[in-house]
Amino acid sequence: MTQNSNQTKTPEYIAYFVPARKNAPWVRFGAAWKNKDGEGFSLDHDFLPTGNGRIVMRSLESIQKNKEQAQIQE
Repeated sequence: MTQNSNQTKTPEYIAYFVPARKNAPWVRFGAAWKNKDGEGFSLDHDFLPTGNGRIVMRSLESIQKNKEQAQIQE
């Protein structure tokens, strides 16, 4: 990801590209932080997705909860 002051903080959201085809894997491509004024987000990315699909931003908290639930079910 690009070098900026956000990299010293844990991101609040993870950005994924979800291709528009059945059962396609989500591809993590970036992270986002709330702006200081609370009116939007700053996004750092490794690449910009192209093609048909959508971008999904998931909170880091929800990702961690899902991982914990998956471990409990195993």
